[in-house]
Formats: sequence, structure tokens, C-alpha cells
Amino acid sequence: MPSHLLILLTLVAFALSPFAVFAEDAPIGDDYKKKLSTLLEVTGAQMAGEQVAYAIAQETLGAIAATGTEITEQIQKIVVDEALSQFPPKFGDIQYLTELYAPLYSEHLTEKDLGALLEFYQSPVGQKTLAALPLIGQSGAMALQQASYEQVPAFQQKVDEQMRAAGIIVTP
Repeated sequence: MPSHLLILLTLVAFALSPFAVFAEDAPIGDDYKKKLSTLLEVTGAQMAGEQVAYAIAQETLGAIAATGTEITEQIQKIVVDEALSQFPPKFGDIQYLTELYAPLYSEHLTEKDLGALLEFYQSPVGQKTLAALPLIGQSGAMALQQASYEQVPAFQQKVDEQMRAAGIIVTP
């Protein structure tokens, strides 16, 4: 998953938090926003809306399942369809994402930096990188998951030992 999508998911979770407070910072120039907007388009940020929708649908279905309700095809369809109708229009809109991300990017990257990123991502190797990142991310996640599964038995044994030593009995 491209990093801007992870940032968006984090921002959505934070924005939905009752503790979210946003500071009023100095205005960000139009030239900066224009470059950022182009960068977001080039890197496929508009796909974030659909990814946010599926993530929120998954969270919602998990919450429903936690109540003991069986997740039927009908329930899944209702939740996914509603998420797809609600989130992609907003979180897939480049102008909205530009306004959302501009304060974040401006804290860490200059307008010149954005220009260099645009130059890179519009180059052949940048285009190749953008095409490969989702595949690399997916393969990397699978490799990490497999490697962690190999460590689970030793982890579980240590947890069991510490639980017994603490006098904690866990029943299956």
C-alpha cells in the first residue's frame, strides 16, 4: 500500500476520534498546493477513497460480528455498498486530499522537494516504481506474515510460561 494511503487511513481514524483537534497554521501557497495535487494524482492517491471505504466496512463488519451477529451476505452487501457510496467521493477527491495533506507535507517537504518528487514519479523509473509498489507491498506483507507465523509457537510457549508463573489460568 502506498505510504499516502497509510497516512490517509491514519488521518481518517484520527479525524473520527473525539479527541481530534487541528491547529490553525500559516496558509500554504497555491503553487505548493498545485504541485502537491499533481503529485497526489501521479501517485494514485484518488484510490484512497475506495481503500478507506473497504477498511471502514471491514471495521464495521468486525464490530457487528463482535455482537454475536452472524455476518450474512446481505449484511456484508449493505455495509460494503454504503461504505462505497459514502467514502470514495470525498476521500478519492484530489482537491479534498490536497487540502487534507497540505499541512502534513508542508511540515516536512518544501515546494522544491515536491518538484523533485514529481520529476521522479513522472520519469520511467518513477512510473515503474509506482507500478511495482503495490506488488512489493503485498509480497512483503505476505513474507512478513509467514515469517511471524514461524515465531508464533515460541511466543505462545513464553506467554504460557509467564501466565502460569503469574498464576493466571486461561481456559480455551
